[in-house]
Amino acid sequence: MRSTSLRVAVIGAGYVGGVTAAGLARFGHTVSIFDRNPEAVPRLLGGKPLFFEPGLEELIASGRDQLVAAGSIGEAVDDAAVVMICVNTPDSGTGAIDLSFVRTAVREVAGATSSGPMAIAIRSTVIPGTTAQVDATILAPLRAGGRQIAAVANPEFLREGRAVADFLHPDRIVVGDDDKWAGDLVASLYARTPTTIMRMTRSSAELAKYMNNALLATLVSFSNEMADIAEAVDGADVTDALLAVHADRRWHDREGRWDPGILGYLWPGCGYGGSCLPKDVKALRAEASALGLTVPMLQAIDAINESRVAKLAQIALSSLPDPNSAIAVLGTAFKAGTRDERSSPGLRIASELKRRAATVLTYDPLIETNGGTGESLTEVLSKTKVWIVATLAAEFESLPDRAVEHGAVLIDARRRFAPTSRGYRGPGLFRTSTDS
Repeated sequence: MRSTSLRVAVIGAGYVGGVTAAGLARFGHTVSIFDRNPEAVPRLLGGKPLFFEPGLEELIASGRDQLVAAGSIGEAVDDAAVVMICVNTPDSGTGAIDLSFVRTAVREVAGATSSGPMAIAIRSTVIPGTTAQVDATILAPLRAGGRQIAAVANPEFLREGRAVADFLHPDRIVVGDDDKWAGDLVASLYARTPTTIMRMTRSSAELAKYMNNALLATLVSFSNEMADIAEAVDGADVTDALLAVHADRRWHDREGRWDPGILGYLWPGCGYGGSCLPKDVKALRAEASALGLTVPMLQAIDAINESRVAKLAQIALSSLPDPNSAIAVLGTAFKAGTRDERSSPGLRIASELKRRAATVLTYDPLIETNGGTGESLTEVLSKTKVWIVATLAAEFESLPDRAVEHGAVLIDARRRFAPTSRGYRGPGLFRTSTDS
């Protein structure tokens, strides 16, 4: 596909919108960006966004001349050929997602003056059928009046902590359209990326995002259920068993050289979290229910994930040397390498422990406040007797030896430490380090 520089508007300067705008500017497009939060765009373009993402500051700097702050949606979309909708789709409180921000953004974009054809690409994660419904109710009347405008589904597949690399070197670009000219415009944005652009219907593109996240959540919950079985069998260690599963040639190429990152989800731990998997599994369940379908697998995925919190809390409480001892939850981001604490397993474990009247201190290498105390890892460890490791942060690598030295119990909720670590007393969900 021939590379052409386009005028693009990005609505929403959060995690998806910020990375999308900066990445498109790197590709040579002129990008206007708008956000209702008056701090979001100045902070983003100043290299200090309201969220943390490694490499984003450098990406912004590399395309800064192509990035323009807009004071309104009308100003952002002026002469734009493509408008990227990157607004929040939060849980409505019932499991279903709230699409009001998407609909409002599309309505305001459509109401702005435009002199040429416009493709509105929805990057936000939305349930299947949303783009078509928005197109039919908001854009179709404008087309009937002679305006060339259409909605396209263009879901993002960005991993927090690796979003910059994922945008610049994607494993796939998915474009869903029912109007070929609009799909062609959106696809042309990515002409400089070395990957295949997958064209499909709008609903298929939306479903692809949910299927992707539901599968990852399935692997996490499957691994944790297998861990439950292993704990009930004398002499069984789930990590050894799963490593044998990982060695199956169907996960590899013919020479055995492929080590797919998806295997990282086929591993037991404290469950999944973040802004995508929990919300997307619940939203897919809610949509299935609205369609009159029963989805026992999705229900089980969610239930297994929720059960990890109570199980880890009980293990921690039963490991206390005395009732007055404190517990440390190490890793309050939902995974290492990010500051995102949404649906964090670590915070959910801490909350459950506090609900059971335990004294809890938290620490994360990238979270400055650390529960409001601002204490270092060493300070938190010195005040606690049970340590729950909830992320794979590099700073936690020495914890097995430190637990032995402190006489503390180490609960390896991510199963990151090898059985050869000092004080290992597995198999099972946790390893203790009270003895060497």
